[in-house]
Amino acid sequence: MNYEALLRLHRISKIPIPKDIKILPEYWSIKKASRLGAIIHNKLYGNPGTLEGRRKGGRNSQKLFRSNPEYARKAGVIVRKIIKEPAHSEELAEFIGIMLGDGGISNYQINITLNNETDREYSVYVQELIKKLFSISVFVLSRRLEKTDRIVASGRSLVEFLKRKGLIVGNKVRSQIDIPAWILNNRKYAIACLRGLIDTDGSFYSYEHTVFKKKYYNFAMCFTNHSMPLIKKVSRILNKLGLSPIMNTKRVYLHRAKDIDKYFSEVGTHNPKYLQRYKNFISLKGY
Repeated sequence: MNYEALLRLHRISKIPIPKDIKILPEYWSIKKASRLGAIIHNKLYGNPGTLEGRRKGGRNSQKLFRSNPEYARKAGVIVRKIIKEPAHSEELAEFIGIMLGDGGISNYQINITLNNETDREYSVYVQELIKKLFSISVFVLSRRLEKTDRIVASGRSLVEFLKRKGLIVGNKVRSQIDIPAWILNNRKYAIACLRGLIDTDGSFYSYEHTVFKKKYYNFAMCFTNHSMPLIKKVSRILNKLGLSPIMNTKRVYLHRAKDIDKYFSEVGTHNPKYLQRYKNFISLKGY
C-alpha cells in the first residue's frame, strides 16, 4: 500500500497513522526477488557468466528437451523425429530389398530414385510403404531432365534403425552389400526382399530368336547389380524356389517360360509396369 492510499484509508476510517510506519517505494521487492531468483537459477543451471555454468545450463536444457520433445519443438529447437520401429515382416523385408536395389543412405536421410515416367505408379506404392512402416513423412524431388523422382525420408532415428537391420551408409558397390541374414533365413521374407530387388534393379523384356529360320518370341527377367554377394544371393533364392537362373558377374537371368510364370505366381510384383509387360506377352502368345 502506498502513502496516498494510506491517507485515504485514514480519512475514511479515522484510524490514526502509526508514527513508526515506514513507507517503501513502489516495486521495492523486485530487486530482492530478482537477486534471490538469480541465486536459485545459478544453483540449478550454473552461472551463465562462467564456462562451467554455460556447460551446466546446456546439459540441463538438453535433458529437458529430451524428456519433453514437444516442448522443445514449440521452443524452436530441432529434435530427432520419432519413428515407428516395425517388427520383422514381409513388408519390411520388401522395403530392405527396395533399398538394396535403388536406395541410398546418408547419416541423416534415405532416398530411393525411380524413373518418373515408367515408375510413377510404383513410386506412389513405395511412398505409402515408407509411411506405413515408419509413420514418417516423405517428400519427392523430381528432376525432369534426368526423368527421375527421388523419394526422400529424413531422420537420424530412421537411419540408425535401418543400419541395425543390415543396411549400410555410403557407397553400396564399394561395400559390396548383401541381403541380411534375418531375411535369408525366412522363406517369406526372402521372397518379399527378392520382389523389392527385382522391382527396382530388375527388368522384364520380350525378345525374339530364330531357330531353323523360324522366329520365336520369349519373355525374360534380368537382375543387374555391381555387388557380387547380392548377385549370388538373388540366384540362390531363385534356385530355392525351383527356378533355373543363369548368373554372371553382374547379372542374373531367367529365360524359361515356366520359370517366368512361376516367378509371377510365387513372387509377384508391385511395379505395375512389369505386370503389364507380362500380361502383354501372355496375350501375344495366346495362353
